[in-house]
Amino acid sequence: MRGKDKIREAILNSLRECIKEAFQLSQERVPVITGNLKRSGNEIDIENGAQLYYLIFYSSFVERGVKAHIETVNGYYRGDGIYVKAFTRNMPERMPKEFIKSSMINSFENFSSKFDFHLRNRFKKVVKKI
Repeated sequence: MRGKDKIREAILNSLRECIKEAFQLSQERVPVITGNLKRSGNEIDIENGAQLYYLIFYSSFVERGVKAHIETVNGYYRGDGIYVKAFTRNMPERMPKEFIKSSMINSFENFSSKFDFHLRNRFKKVVKKI
């Protein structure tokens, strides 16, 4: 393996290690009401890196927060068959939780030491005993 390939592999391994750590931290920090948001999270290795994600549709609203706004609800039938007309409602501001952002920041604070470890592993000298 050439030197630049070893460096690339050390960077990739360090990155993936940070993402795994960030995911574990985010799972500890994610707000839990029903558990759906927490269960929707995952981290995977991809060809040139790694991904940390939460798939449930409101994950971005929890992470980034929502400004106060007026929301329009379309008409719908309740479970007992009664029709509810469309209406508007005031939605309060929701502060950002930043459970993903804070986890990423904390995890990547140690990136250089992880990179150093993986780099040293790739460039170990082999001393042959005679």
